[in-house]
Amino acid sequence: RRRAAQGPTAGCGVTVRPGPSGRFCGVRHPGAFGPAFSTFLFSFILQQSVPSLVRAAAQPARTRAAVGAAIGTCFGLYLLLGVSAALLLGHHTAPLITLNFDDFRGGAPPGAPVPLWATLVSRWVMVLPLLTTSAAFPLFNAVLASNLVEVLPRPRCISEAGLRKVAAALCAVPPLVLTALVRDTAFVFSLCGLSGFAIVFFVPAALQRAALRASVRRWGRAGRATPHTTCFSGDAAVFGVCAFGAAAFAFNVWSLFLSKLFVS
Repeated sequence: RRRAAQGPTAGCGVTVRPGPSGRFCGVRHPGAFGPAFSTFLFSFILQQSVPSLVRAAAQPARTRAAVGAAIGTCFGLYLLLGVSAALLLGHHTAPLITLNFDDFRGGAPPGAPVPLWATLVSRWVMVLPLLTTSAAFPLFNAVLASNLVEVLPRPRCISEAGLRKVAAALCAVPPLVLTALVRDTAFVFSLCGLSGFAIVFFVPAALQRAALRASVRRWGRAGRATPHTTCFSGDAAVFGVCAFGAAAFAFNVWSLFLSKLFVS
């Protein structure tokens, strides 16, 4: 069974396949929803950047609307691309959306020469993820290395600059080596998405709970209402988010690991 309707970094729990009349009909695969959901979470992680965005914004009061518009736009594009791929390609949808352009012919029938513009579009779409990922990898690696260097032992024979290089190498080498061993990119994205549950659900809920308690300790009951308070700032929302995140995390662990273990 293959997941279809996969966006740039995600799959969907719905596939389409040819029906008796030759037209495509939808088929739901609940087991594919879990990996897709975790991948979507991983794709939209940005709240750790919100404080720096607020500090750097010319009009901090508009940051909430700007971030919401950015997430909504990205979500809409992902949804449009994923649904379009599912409707057009059905169960032939490749694990990564760009791989579907490998044999793009620009409408030319089989056996006919492929137009030059179609070849250029196909190659550009195929190489674009390589360019974007290669450009982002050093940035992510630098962030990981800056955190790792704080917990590494500090021998006297290595300078601070040398220790940073060691940390950068420790962060960069394992992904490059494992790339040669892992073939299922959809599984890799889903596995990375599991870390998104902590960042998307548990950490924000814990921070909201801690901030609310600190505000009440300082200001009394008046501390429950601040300029940033919304209908989702109370204890009910915090516990609701934690409960939903725990249920979703358990479902994804089952879909990715436990179900395969028990089935095999």
